[in-house]
Amino acid sequence: MARRAARGNRLRSFVCGVDFSRHSRPALRCAAALASVAGARLTVLFVDDPLLVAAEARQGRNGESRGRRKTRAALARFVTTSLKGAADGVRCATAVGQAGPGIVRFVRRQKADLVIVGTRGIGGARALLFGSTTNYVVRHVRIPVLVVPAPRPSAL
Repeated sequence: MARRAARGNRLRSFVCGVDFSRHSRPALRCAAALASVAGARLTVLFVDDPLLVAAEARQGRNGESRGRRKTRAALARFVTTSLKGAADGVRCATAVGQAGPGIVRFVRRQKADLVIVGTRGIGGARALLFGSTTNYVVRHVRIPVLVVPAPRPSAL
């Protein structure tokens, strides 16, 4: 607690969780704009499904490392296209696991000051039945979380 108080509540490190969907693009754009204004470091994180990683690893001797390289390359392309090429200084990172817990672990390791995530706009019973990465993150991190809602269909 003293460390944060000594820093004077300045936001220096942001983490934006993405899933390559059109719904995570607005969150990424918002995170980049905020990081630019605040002079903060932005890390964009994709958490890969462990079953998919394991399946790729079985396809060849170096399947896991090849799969991770492909994921990192896809993430870099997603960031570049989402930010229309203005991705200078944005760091890309990947992790393996369930999305919510993976984001929370990464945020804690990075000692981030702000988490930015999107939402697909599902609520009520559907969110209860299918779970929600965003809900998990909001409930398990102890730093501010900015939730960027899904855009209206006409805005996509």
